[in-house]
Amino acid sequence: MNSPSKPSLIIQVSWEPPDGFHKLNFDGCFKGNPGLAGVAGLIRDSLGRWVMGFRMNLEYATSPIAELKALRQGLIAAKECGINNLIMELYAKLVLSWVGGIPPM
Repeated sequence: MNSPSKPSLIIQVSWEPPDGFHKLNFDGCFKGNPGLAGVAGLIRDSLGRWVMGFRMNLEYATSPIAELKALRQGLIAAKECGINNLIMELYAKLVLSWVGGIPPM
């Protein structure tokens, strides 16, 4: 006999960039590793409003190279828009370790 379960506690968590900062979200995608790849990203202001987006096709890349190209394109786009205070969000652990100078586990 199963006992009734207690309702799960749901905690809503949110984060906002500090005033005057912009946030760069980017990612790489690929078909095969290595293989055909592409990159895309967007920049939002501290209120979450879309500022600009970018995308680029790559003929042939590994997943870390696609992620690095996406980061590079995002930084170039931010510079072209005159954005100096930038927070970057990425999920590729290897690239994050390279950017942060932390050895990968």
